[in-house]
Amino acid sequence: MARLQVENNDEQGAVDRLERVMVSTHDTQVALMARLRAARLLLDKGKPDEALATLKVEQPGAFALAYAETRGDALLAKGDRDGALKAYHEAQAGKGAGVDPALLNLKINELSRS
Repeated sequence: MARLQVENNDEQGAVDRLERVMVSTHDTQVALMARLRAARLLLDKGKPDEALATLKVEQPGAFALAYAETRGDALLAKGDRDGALKAYHEAQAGKGAGVDPALLNLKINELSRS
């Protein structure tokens, strides 16, 4: 449903729906995915501080790499290049799925050059 709301230019409705899923589901993995998607939507809406707050969890589990990359994107949006690079390296150093290694390398290389 959230995807359909985004396709219909109702990003805030999608964020609200994902936030409801985060608090109502009993499935930890579903809650973590909803949190990640909400953070990405907030970032797309130009709200990096809210995105960072949404990503604050103690155990992101299988989503740790994606959380680190998204945290890097939010920090970069705030102008914190060093923090973004650190988060990207964290995502790169981990093992598992959830990130596109080529895109992550591109982000790291771009920040390392500047």
